[in-house]
Amino acid sequence: MSITNELKQTGKTMKYKIVPFTQNYLEPAVNLFINSYRDEQEKNPLLPSRAINEPEWILNTLKSLVTNPGVVICKGNQVIAYMVTGFLFPFKGQNAVLVPEYCHGSVLTDRKELYQRMYMYLADEWAKNRRHLHIVGHFAHDFILQETLYQLGFGAILVER
Repeated sequence: MSITNELKQTGKTMKYKIVPFTQNYLEPAVNLFINSYRDEQEKNPLLPSRAINEPEWILNTLKSLVTNPGVVICKGNQVIAYMVTGFLFPFKGQNAVLVPEYCHGSVLTDRKELYQRMYMYLADEWAKNRRHLHIVGHFAHDFILQETLYQLGFGAILVER
């Protein structure tokens, strides 16, 4: 799957490519996650710094998931977003998919549209495999992502404290 697509961006069009998540995209994905984590840590200073101080921790975790369905959005040669299926499991009689916080990230520009595209492609893959319950973990202060997920049909927001 290599799909060239367009995003409408404040009156102009941005061309980008959606490709499967592979090992080639691990480092850019880790960097996107760390940037998101830093943003959240600024709002919640009690978050531990392990993900920032030990990026190999996230790298190894993502490496173990590289065979799961995942997508990357590139603008030119730059990775601007990624989402990888974290875990597959049964939940209350349904087949579920969990995408933890470290399994997705994007640049801040066009975040809403990037997540809509990634979810559209992965949800299709999950549904083909009879996985109809989708759980996407996110940081508490990521209001753009919360709203985007709600608009995509996520009515229940799970919050861990």
